[in-house]
Amino acid sequence: RPDAPRSAASLTKLMGALVFLDRRPAWNAVVAITKADEVGGGRLRVAYGSTLTTLDLLYSSITASANNAATAMARVSGLGMKGFMRAMNTKTASMGLKGTTFVDASGMDPDNITTAHDMALIALKAYIADPIRRSATTVQYGFRIRNTGQSKVIKNTNDLLVAKEYDDLYVTGGKTGFLYESMYNLAVRLRPTSDRTAERQLMVVVLGAPTRTSSFKSANSLAQWAWAAYKW
Repeated sequence: RPDAPRSAASLTKLMGALVFLDRRPAWNAVVAITKADEVGGGRLRVAYGSTLTTLDLLYSSITASANNAATAMARVSGLGMKGFMRAMNTKTASMGLKGTTFVDASGMDPDNITTAHDMALIALKAYIADPIRRSATTVQYGFRIRNTGQSKVIKNTNDLLVAKEYDDLYVTGGKTGFLYESMYNLAVRLRPTSDRTAERQLMVVVLGAPTRTSSFKSANSLAQWAWAAYKW
């Protein structure tokens, strides 16, 4: 059901990252995490007032799916929170995506609505844009809190990057999402590990899987089926 409306959960962060990229940020600019960035759910575990670069914010949002990092990106974008949401929806409309509406930058609000078809196009746009692509394929990322010197290491939430059972998959972009209202979402771009030409690259979107594990298994099964069923 490619056009069935579903809650986007943290897949929302992909459009937020695209809008932030449109602002042409200075990736070495230093910004602070504040109490206002807290929206619940998964977060970058740092004290309020901790400073980091905008690149660290992007990786925290996409690699680790930290909600406070995604909200901070919107806050420091120069658009204001309402302006950032308008920009996300304007970009969605400009892509011709009629089944998608965003109401917050982190994906915590279940009223962020998308479809598998729309999210495939959003994710594809994100995964060909650096540094979003790099943040969506990095297994773990280390950085330093600038005002304290504290070292932080964040890990990717996408098991397709690390689980041995998926060694035959080469991930070229991936983002997970979860809310109780949405269950487990996944948008992943991948090709067979043995195919170095990328001619058999696929975009797979799974919305509403009942478990985290099943979201990865479903993506793998869909990819394997497509590679077997179609001539490339």
